[in-house]
Amino acid sequence: MKCFGRSLAIRRELGDRRRGAFCEMNMGVAYRSLGDLPRAIELLEQAERVFREVDDTEMESRVLGNLSDVRVDSGDYQGAEQECLKALDISGQIGDREAELIMLDRLGWINARLGNYSEAIARSRHALALAREIGDSAMEALVLNNMGQVHWDLGNYREALDACEHSLRMARAKMLRAQDTEALALHTLGLITGSLGDAAAAMRNFQEAERIAGEIGKSSLQMHIRINIGRRLLATGNEQEAVEMLTAELDKAAQARNRELELYALVSLAVAHLHLGGLQRARELSDEATRRNVTIKDRATEVQILKLEAEIAVESECHEEAREGEPRLRGK
Repeated sequence: MKCFGRSLAIRRELGDRRRGAFCEMNMGVAYRSLGDLPRAIELLEQAERVFREVDDTEMESRVLGNLSDVRVDSGDYQGAEQECLKALDISGQIGDREAELIMLDRLGWINARLGNYSEAIARSRHALALAREIGDSAMEALVLNNMGQVHWDLGNYREALDACEHSLRMARAKMLRAQDTEALALHTLGLITGSLGDAAAAMRNFQEAERIAGEIGKSSLQMHIRINIGRRLLATGNEQEAVEMLTAELDKAAQARNRELELYALVSLAVAHLHLGGLQRARELSDEATRRNVTIKDRATEVQILKLEAEIAVESECHEEAREGEPRLRGK
């Protein structure tokens, strides 16, 4: 980071704004990797402003894409959507179809997180058509997985399964061998097969996805998968093991400052404590998740929190009725 800083200082001394913006962009990406999201946003916004002022539209679009990624990490999905829309507009103006494809896919994913599922499907279909038109097999496989996840969110399990199995076949193809997409597709297939009632297949898919994510150094994806393994353990009656795994992943997400995964782990851990009869702890975790989602506004998580709150309310009522019945039982 010192080298970046020194390089930026030299560029500023020379009055070379464009190369200085390159330094700011690279520093922003580095700070994102270190988990310092506010500093990453500050540097990327500075770089974007300079590229816009010197009329370097290609670099402006690239920085906007990076800004979108950082805003997703910080849970600002609406801000991420705005950055993507600006980048999409620029890529269309300059005829950069690869950048246009990436932004369309990203907008599909972001809209799904915001609960705008019809928009998410429309963006994903547009991205899929463009990927096939320009012959980008790697992006086609990725878009198929993301589209499958949207269908899973909607409960369209057959469409989700078809899309993700196709994505997995493409990712494993000899000419492509995209391990990152392979891990993503296996993860989504774990969710789908779990929803279809095949617990064994779900766990196999999750474990294989987690192994690949670890091998290729995708720590955020690995955390996400491990949270879902914890949820799967919970569903199969291994509550204590689930609590231990979810607690560990919550700590990791907090250390990585990944607000999205931290929120997901909070809700998952609350469910686990509720299963173990820890009503008070479940309520505390649920309240914390609700507070954090005020700024993140993840629609899928909001639905999970509402379901969790309803379950906590039912359990609370049962506990209250039990306490009220105790004196009568003793008096008999």
